[in-house]
Amino acid sequence: MGSGLIKGVGPVTAKRIVAHFGLETLDIIENQIERLIEVQGIAKKRITLIKNAWSTQKAIKEVMVFLQGHGVSTTYAVKIYKQYKDEAIATVTKNPYQLAADIYGIGFLTADKIARNIGIAPDSEFRYRAGIIHCLSEAAEDGHCYLPQSELIELVIKLLTTESHQPTEEAISIIIKDMALAEDLIRERDEDKTLLCYKPTYFHTEQNLAQLICQRLEKPVGTDIERVHDWIDRFTASRKIQLSQQQRQAVETAAYSKIMILTGGPGVGKTFTTHTIVSLWKAMGKSIALAAPTGRAAQRLGEMTEQFAIRNSQFAIINQQKLGLITDLRPCSSKISLLALYPNSSGYNFIRNCELLWCG
Repeated sequence: MGSGLIKGVGPVTAKRIVAHFGLETLDIIENQIERLIEVQGIAKKRITLIKNAWSTQKAIKEVMVFLQGHGVSTTYAVKIYKQYKDEAIATVTKNPYQLAADIYGIGFLTADKIARNIGIAPDSEFRYRAGIIHCLSEAAEDGHCYLPQSELIELVIKLLTTESHQPTEEAISIIIKDMALAEDLIRERDEDKTLLCYKPTYFHTEQNLAQLICQRLEKPVGTDIERVHDWIDRFTASRKIQLSQQQRQAVETAAYSKIMILTGGPGVGKTFTTHTIVSLWKAMGKSIALAAPTGRAAQRLGEMTEQFAIRNSQFAIINQQKLGLITDLRPCSSKISLLALYPNSSGYNFIRNCELLWCG
């Protein structure tokens, strides 16, 4: 009633109507709509509006009754109807797992519950396929672009096992093979011949990003390395410190490489190396943007580099025409999503146009 699909009936009005007529509400609207005048706040003009809207949206009743009869909440029922219109019942009856793919907020577990209520068999191919995609999606949330097929099969079996049914490895393997043939997922072997399973989006994004990184690394920054050596000597002498061979190599690499990862365990000197790199970039006249996963980490990063830093949740996409100008603040997590680096995205263009240092 209060779904917004029927003009003239919002959540408040719907509550009043249901409170007044109870279980007879739909029958009243269908056959005795003039009785809505009995409800506080509903005038004749609104009754006419409701009557016209009800006649044009009559299919809603059948869909809503069907969905709610199979345990679908009003909120989800409205989303389902808006997505599929008059095909809602047919779609849900044939393959309720399609809901997880098409409707935001309805995941595998919700779709699986609806499927059980409708009577979909636990060994349905639709269920197996949806379970495989769900496990790959969950892995992606944890930062994994793929799963080894053996691990994927274990997770799917655990997900799909019920009191009356347990999928076999062979059955899941067959579905995975069929999905790969249909390009609903992608299988690749790594250098150890281990079979890996990807969702297509992550596979293609990973490939494109790897290609971009290779292209960037093939074209180093034009840098006078002798001047860099002299600068490092002056910088360390002025602070009366000495860089280790690895630290010095890292600073030199940052001077000419467009993409660099600085890593190492606690106490190996990442902090001062990062400070030295940022100082070098400043001396080279580069515009610099720094970000860290948390506010405290950003504060620490700013203190050690003497450069303003922000949290990743505020990370700025730098204007491509004038580096250093913050043009768009957008949220992201402490884990950088691969999809944020999809071709033609802001993140992709950011990598393509900037020199990057990841430290961790």
